[in-house]
Amino acid sequence: MFSILGIGPVFAGGCGVASLRAALEGSIQPRLSLAGLSLVRDSNLAPREPNRDRQGAANPNHDGEGAAVQTESGPVPVYEASVDDLDRFMPRRALRRLDKFTRMALLASFMAVKDAGLPIEDRSRIGIVFGTGFGPLETTFRYQDKIIDQGDRGASPTLFANSVHNAPASAVSIFMKIKGPCLTITNFERTTTEVLRSASAWLSRGTVDYVLAGVGDEYCAVLGYALRRLGAGKPNRDREGAAVHTESARIDPLRFDRCSYVPAEGFVTFLLGREVRNGAYARVCDLVSEPSCDRLDSALLAAHRAVFLAANGDRSSGRFYNRLLMRDLPVRDSNLLARDSNLRVRDSNLAPAGPRIAAYSPLYGSMPVGLGFDLALAGISCRAGRLYPSAAGGGGGELDLLTETTPLHDGERIGCLECSSHHATFISLAKH
Repeated sequence: MFSILGIGPVFAGGCGVASLRAALEGSIQPRLSLAGLSLVRDSNLAPREPNRDRQGAANPNHDGEGAAVQTESGPVPVYEASVDDLDRFMPRRALRRLDKFTRMALLASFMAVKDAGLPIEDRSRIGIVFGTGFGPLETTFRYQDKIIDQGDRGASPTLFANSVHNAPASAVSIFMKIKGPCLTITNFERTTTEVLRSASAWLSRGTVDYVLAGVGDEYCAVLGYALRRLGAGKPNRDREGAAVHTESARIDPLRFDRCSYVPAEGFVTFLLGREVRNGAYARVCDLVSEPSCDRLDSALLAAHRAVFLAANGDRSSGRFYNRLLMRDLPVRDSNLLARDSNLRVRDSNLAPAGPRIAAYSPLYGSMPVGLGFDLALAGISCRAGRLYPSAAGGGGGELDLLTETTPLHDGERIGCLECSSHHATFISLAKH
């Protein structure tokens, strides 16, 4: 299909391949901050009508239509990315009107091209395909609030320009002088799949010689509020009630019976090309997308040395990983998967030999485009010729997890797997 020539990650552990590899090796930890939930309004505006219970009394713990809801005040733990290194590639004055989401995309793209080390002279032969699950949330809601509070006359043109989903791709095209085709895709958890599919089509048809393919998402207070309402993102507290960074704020992606989703922000860009080059990270050999995990071919998974699961602490998608694990992948002990009576459990003695399992979302956080970061980690593993220990434990050896650094030999493959209620994607990478 295509080769990964360069990688530019921006995530809570830093930016660049060296930072992502260090996180993979366990030498650095991602930055976990505590973000407030308050949605600030102009103090000069009249307060909005409060929510009321069925008796008509004001009550913030009701949804405004009389139904009780579970809420909790306090901050939300967030995997927070930094874009401070962008001034290495651009003057600060050029960044003044760009929001954080666009800055993350720019930084990731500059780093991917630099990482590839290719002398790209004809930039009309480079395409851009970006994707995002939620888009520039912070700017979008700021623009919406301006319209709600001040009417059409109060809407900011700068906010509007940055609120559209293709703003990052446009900025990269302008500042990096890339003149090829430019596309932005938004398809929630399927975003990474569709970005790679589009990039592959451009390369195979000869539309371009290279593609900057990137995916990313950002955090905002509205997202934190929504996740808190759904039961995610609750930090542990000390004896005085203050939120602290502890085990409960970490993602536990292989506990499919519980929600441990911790919102994150970040962007990862790949420079992709048709040819196999010395120094390339890996060759993407296959990309399979099915409407259900049940339709993935068992033989496809079994042909890989390791499979990276894009599980991210979301219980609603966790049950689909569980379903596939029960069908295809080695399970040493069913205790972990049996903790929820709704999860399927099979006799571990019947488990066939198969790939080693790993999950790395604790390194980059929970977001719809997490599969893109798994792809970057798989590429780093292929180039290094080794498989790194899973960032998520199985609680007692229930799964055949990668628990130590293991050699990866030429020709061996790594698979990246993503499952949800409406799709399953499997990406196959081979070491050159």
